[in-house]
Amino acid sequence: MPEYFVQLRKLVDFKMLRRRRKKGRRRSDVRNGRGYLDVLLDRSGWDVDALHGEINPRSATGIRSRSRSNMGELLARMKRKRVALGLGLDPDADRFAVIDSDGTFINANQVLALTLYHLAKNRKWTGAVVRTVATSHLVDAVPDCLASRFTKRRSASSISAL
Repeated sequence: MPEYFVQLRKLVDFKMLRRRRKKGRRRSDVRNGRGYLDVLLDRSGWDVDALHGEINPRSATGIRSRSRSNMGELLARMKRKRVALGLGLDPDADRFAVIDSDGTFINANQVLALTLYHLAKNRKWTGAVVRTVATSHLVDAVPDCLASRFTKRRSASSISAL
């Protein structure tokens, strides 16, 4: 886990997160994502509340999809407590969704496309963009709209890499 945090510190602007401290809520239906997002945000001065963050195999809801329709509990708590950011993880923490303070729902494919756009436009990254078959073609459109020097490659593996 420490190596993961070291790499994230290279990619995420934690100084900006500290300057813009907010409240965040995380919902994960099983515990695999526990101790990552909440710890990183907490270290950046954010007030983090984890829904279903306890270790209890009987409490898993079995909800696999991070669709808006499955995020009712998180949305309600965000509204009630005036939270800036909601993060939803599926049971094994490989699928996610983001909810903004105004209730805007951003699915994982949209987050990947926005991340790629940020890395290309603001960080000036170039190179290969690899996506899995399951990843949206929205990711393919980002290098095209930026006229960047990214090379698009398709991968049938279960791991996406930017």
